[in-house]
Amino acid sequence: MSNFFDYYVGLEQLYESVLRGNEIELQYANKKYYILPYFTAGHVSGARIGEQNAKDEKICFSAQELSEASIENCNFGKILSKIKITFVCF
Repeated sequence: MSNFFDYYVGLEQLYESVLRGNEIELQYANKKYYILPYFTAGHVSGARIGEQNAKDEKICFSAQELSEASIENCNFGKILSKIKITFVCF
């Protein structure tokens, strides 16, 4: 497990990574979350973020929307220093 900033300079870089098709698994508050590419018409057009094995997820079409996505009642962008990256598929 690594800290967010061991992999990414900031949220914009993470979002661009997902747009290239990369998948990210992370841990926060002892729960696992994922950030995956969101496809429309066969092309990556955004990012999906949600808790592992949960039915609800947020679709984000910009780094700003990803920053505002709720994780444990917190904006994702405000907890970057507290999350642990558990897996990155480049």
